[in-house]
Amino acid sequence: MRQAVHSSFGQFVRMMTCDQCGGKGKIPEKTCKVCRGSGHSRVKRKVSVHIPAGIDNGMRLRMEGYGEAGDYGAPNGDLFIEVYVQSHEQFTRVGYNLETTIEISPAQAALGTSIEIETIDKRHLDLRVPPGIQYNTVLKIGGEGVKRRGNPGDLLVRVKIVTPRSLSNEQKELYAKLAELEGKSSGAGGFFSGIMGKKKGKK
Repeated sequence: MRQAVHSSFGQFVRMMTCDQCGGKGKIPEKTCKVCRGSGHSRVKRKVSVHIPAGIDNGMRLRMEGYGEAGDYGAPNGDLFIEVYVQSHEQFTRVGYNLETTIEISPAQAALGTSIEIETIDKRHLDLRVPPGIQYNTVLKIGGEGVKRRGNPGDLLVRVKIVTPRSLSNEQKELYAKLAELEGKSSGAGGFFSGIMGKKKGKK
């Protein structure tokens, strides 16, 4: 819409957007009750979103054209979806690696053993625990971590050695025999006996 303004300096022509058609160049005969003449209406719809493998907390997905309606003649905006990854009861995520924990007995730690490990996708793998493994040692299963483009992460298995709280009579005899053998291998009377003997000698 043009508006002519006369002044002492001459005539000026000012261009303005029409307050009736909003620059569309058309005026509806009857105003729509839903959009009130804007040509847009607010609706709810469900859309399917593809979540790529390996996505992490705070990452955003962009869906082009699913945002707010644009002005007259302009395209729609985009929809941004921020992702929150829930924690898992068995696995802890460390970057692209996954960590889990297994418990073994002192005998298994000393002699070595084979443990069945369940992966994040419910497959079962045999993990070889070497003899003499120490508490809190981490064993790695390559390629069984978070799946992503390129190389996947690894599955880290942390070993916890659990001491039994109650023993059968047979187990007590075996542990007593083991303690006796350990004492003989460290000298007469065992390791602690040697320490006590040194203390008595100082007196």
